[in-house]
Amino acid sequence: MDISELKNKLSDIKRMGYVVTKRKGNTGVGYTLETLLRIKENNLQAPDLGNIEVKCKRIKSTSRMTMFTFNKSVWKIEQKELIKQYGYMDKKGQLALRSTIKNKPNNRGFFVKVEQDAVRLYHKDGLRLVEWQLEDLIEDLKKKLSNVLLVHAESDKSGGQEEFWYK
Repeated sequence: MDISELKNKLSDIKRMGYVVTKRKGNTGVGYTLETLLRIKENNLQAPDLGNIEVKCKRIKSTSRMTMFTFNKSVWKIEQKELIKQYGYMDKKGQLALRSTIKNKPNNRGFFVKVEQDAVRLYHKDGLRLVEWQLEDLIEDLKKKLSNVLLVHAESDKSGGQEEFWYK
């Protein structure tokens, strides 16, 4: 799809008004837009459309946006072990681990440290959990995020099911 066709499709989607979500939860807004654009969902390091990465956000949302995901080779501990050791029971009674991490330990003890060759995720007990090589991060950023299209959507849940109007 070229940029002209993408603009036309986005205009058509905007004219549709509110569209019922294709998936419940946080990822519904992006998944629904990708479905309308006929983009197959993926977690690849490559952009969604040629050299364009499509991102979507609810207009009033203050949540952070995932820009790209990492492969399993960055983990220095098995993810299941990490969740067992540091996780908690979520509202559904399932063991979970969701956390926003900065350069100082958060309430779960996790923090990020930018070092000469890598960005590393640690726990305050000294355990190194994840390691991203700076070279790899820069390369991934260049590949995936050199052209980002950010689409905002109004969200309405008044009918019981969430709907989006892509602006």
